Amino acid sequence: MITRRAFLKYISGTALTLFVFNKFGISKAIA
Repeated sequence: MITRRAFLKYISGTALTLFVFNKFGISKAIA
C-alpha cells in the first residue's frame, strides 16, 4: 500500500513533467 505522501509526490511530479513537456512542445511548435 502506498502512502498519501508518496501518492501526492507522484502526482505533483507527473503534473510538473507534463507542464514542462507541454511548454517545450508549444515552444518547439512556434519556432
